[in-house]
Amino acid sequence: MNNLFEYMFGIASVSGLMIFLGKTIITKSFDVSLKKYQNDLELIKIEHQVKYSKLQEERAYFLKKLYIELYQVEEFLNKFISPRVDITEKKISDYQKGYDRIKIVRIQIEKNRIFVSDEFCDKINDYLDACEDIIKETARVQSKWLKENLRIDKGEAPYIFGEQSAINHLIKVYDKVEKDIRDLRIEVAGKFRELIGS
Repeated sequence: MNNLFEYMFGIASVSGLMIFLGKTIITKSFDVSLKKYQNDLELIKIEHQVKYSKLQEERAYFLKKLYIELYQVEEFLNKFISPRVDITEKKISDYQKGYDRIKIVRIQIEKNRIFVSDEFCDKINDYLDACEDIIKETARVQSKWLKENLRIDKGEAPYIFGEQSAINHLIKVYDKVEKDIRDLRIEVAGKFRELIGS
């Protein structure tokens, strides 16, 4: 009986030792696997942050460029289209420069539409439409104004289409467009500041 007790104790001890070693090996194996997965997750997280950072950098570059382009449109309107500028100083090529500047902004918006909301893109395009309208209207008023002055210079009777009121209307429309484009430019600056966290 004593032998049986020793035999059972030996089997139990060996079984207990095997269970302990098996448990330890499995636990270590899981710990190693867990550590490996944690490292993999950390690498994926860092990779994601780098990619996100790159996207934010691209978005910041686009917003900066858009701000500059809108400023140049605003500057063009002030320099060439403003009804307060002598109408005889304006040239047809100046109007084309305005259309070209607006076209550049439209291309920038379409190329980078993924960086801003559709509503924001539509808002910019609406203001650019208004800028194009003010350029067309200025060219129309200038053309009529110059033709009228040419008729007066030739000694013909004045033939005024109410262009003075057209110029006053042009001033009001221009002032609104100028304010809107400035506000839009300031909104772009705000989006840029949000992006860079200042």
